[in-house]
Amino acid sequence: MRYSGPVINEDPLAGADAVDWANLPAHSPAEQIPEWLRALRSDASAARGQALQKLCDILFHQGERYVAAASTVPFLLALAADPTTPQRDRIIHLLVILAIGDEEESLPGGLDIAHWRAEIARMQAGITEHEQRRHFEHWITMAADQDERRWRASQWEIFSVAAERLRVGAGLAAYDAVGAGIGVIRDLLGDGDPALRAAAAYALGWFPEQAAESGPLLAMLLDTEDVPGVAVNAIISAGLLPSRALVPRLQQFLRGSEPLTRCAAAIALANLGALTPEVTTLLAFAGTHLPQTNDPLVCFMDGNLRGYASLVLLGLDGAVPAAAVDAVLDGLSRSSGTHAYPIALAALRLTFGNRVLRPLPPFEDLLPAQQRAVRVLAELDHSAWRWWDFVAILDGRNLPRTRSGCRRYAGLEEGELTADDMRDLHAMGF
Repeated sequence: MRYSGPVINEDPLAGADAVDWANLPAHSPAEQIPEWLRALRSDASAARGQALQKLCDILFHQGERYVAAASTVPFLLALAADPTTPQRDRIIHLLVILAIGDEEESLPGGLDIAHWRAEIARMQAGITEHEQRRHFEHWITMAADQDERRWRASQWEIFSVAAERLRVGAGLAAYDAVGAGIGVIRDLLGDGDPALRAAAAYALGWFPEQAAESGPLLAMLLDTEDVPGVAVNAIISAGLLPSRALVPRLQQFLRGSEPLTRCAAAIALANLGALTPEVTTLLAFAGTHLPQTNDPLVCFMDGNLRGYASLVLLGLDGAVPAAAVDAVLDGLSRSSGTHAYPIALAALRLTFGNRVLRPLPPFEDLLPAQQRAVRVLAELDHSAWRWWDFVAILDGRNLPRTRSGCRRYAGLEEGELTADDMRDLHAMGF
């Protein structure tokens, strides 16, 4: 596969020192940005890793991208386009973070850029403090409990319409800056480095407005790609673009011999609305048919296709067959660590719906599928229970927030909190 290469400047960082970084808002002083950009070309891997982390810390924090991000993007694109730059795949990943923020906020179905633009246009057009207060009052009223209500009220106390306009505007500016250079990323689909091809294929899925240009190139990649991890990213990205033109090609992967690409095809086809019983079956059994060990080239959800498939399954219209629920619970029972979180979320949604257990009923009053879900959660080891996100989804349903408490509730064992329980609860702030 051949593409016309990007135009390379002699110095990809030409002009970086001329930017008025001191007057660009960032999470920490933006004047350091040229120094860290230059470090991305260092011969030392540790120096490059530190530079990536520092740039991320300066430009992105807790989902928020800062004004300085949009000014940094062109230099990152120039570095990514320059074949003498080491580890360009990691630069592409940083560009995706600056474009969309936290990936999980847009999964499983992809970025709704039209809605994002409309919301920002509404805010920039002149939303008033009174209108925003009404919005916050409704949001506070809808809180699940008193603790969440107090937290939401505290957010209103620190809210500013002007600051919010600046924040959302900075995020969209960073996204559009990456989008303006997406041609550079498309050209990298033909690179000889599989990690770079994988990162480029991953990035294209976040720019649905450019589907007409990106879709055919992803199809070309799929026609020649022999590295499964790269193909997985291209398949899922194709499913995040608003075009069904690739549906026939994606359907061919459902019957392939590679489990990762079969699962990726099911995810992509479901996101495109091309549902068949075969797609649903593959999604349901991903947890039992896929290994938990990640392919390092798979970028979506850090390679956790088992979790991704479970989230897609949740979004399907209509009742999910009992066999699919059993398959998700089987997959959860085989999961550990952070991989367990999205599958646990799916398992609870599939078995309990949106029900919050207030008051917590006796275990024997739960439905059989609900009982099994609780038992599976109780049997997971501490590599899952030690994470706040995992405990929070149980706490939100009024299920026991410790492993030992959950086991007692399910009738699996008696006993007090273990030392691991106490340590993990303390670390999570409970």
